Amino acid sequence: MWFVENIDEIFQEYQTKGIEFADTLLTQPYELREFAFVDINGYYIRVAEEAEK
Repeated sequence: MWFVENIDEIFQEYQTKGIEFADTLLTQPYELREFAFVDINGYYIRVAEEAEK
């Protein structure tokens, strides 16, 4: 899992570049906002940020 501090900007950038998402950007019950994509080598990559309380 890749932790970031600007997940909205990253998600928007990836959308603009046409990256196919495995999971869209969601706020999870365990207090993380995250999305996922599959990279060119087939690896499932999760990108996450701590959800604001």
